Amino acid sequence: MQQAGRQPVDQDPRRDAVIRTLRGVLDRDNSLSRCCAVRALGRLRVDDPDTLRRLSALLHDADPDVRLDVVVILGRLGQLEAVAPLIESLLSDPEGEVRIEAVRALAKLGATQAVEPLIRCLREDGLPELDLSVDDMEFGDSLEVQSQALNALGRIGDRRATMPVVDILSDPDYEDLQENGFEVLSQLDDARARTFLLEQLARGVKPLARRRAAQALAAPRGAKVARARRES
Repeated sequence: MQQAGRQPVDQDPRRDAVIRTLRGVLDRDNSLSRCCAVRALGRLRVDDPDTLRRLSALLHDADPDVRLDVVVILGRLGQLEAVAPLIESLLSDPEGEVRIEAVRALAKLGATQAVEPLIRCLREDGLPELDLSVDDMEFGDSLEVQSQALNALGRIGDRRATMPVVDILSDPDYEDLQENGFEVLSQLDDARARTFLLEQLARGVKPLARRRAAQALAAPRGAKVARARRES
């Protein structure tokens, strides 16, 4: 039984007053104040619809640090209402770090709505056209976006990712994605993914590819496939 004079956490007037104050800080001109308010709302696990709308609006903030804090917090709060604005950030934000964290947030949310945009990022090298000017001797953030998109597709586990991942791994230009890609295929409950891994194990051109395929098949889902193949 609830004690006299005590109120549930979500009805604590002091907490409500703090939240109202933090929401007000989100509108201040000082970007550091906005960042602090975003982080505080995240620590307080404030995920009501009004706060989510206010946070999502800050994904268009002029300061990339604010946008970065917002995508991280939206991923932690775990509300599916954040999926659409996070996808928008993934496909349009000029700051690579923001796009990278948007991918990670979508993976945490297990957002199946994000599968097609993530596949696009995988196929199109992380959308390098969004990168800010990059030196000839440097790599843009788009490559990390692509790598994180691959990992996110494995974490979400949607079969729509199977053939795009297989296509990428079949291209020798993407050998650097092979290890993660094989692991991602082992996470997808799809016969096409299993067939590809078994083919790589049996006929992979390079020993490293065969070893990576074996490791993927030894993963919990992959092990079942290899065992079924031996017993058939």
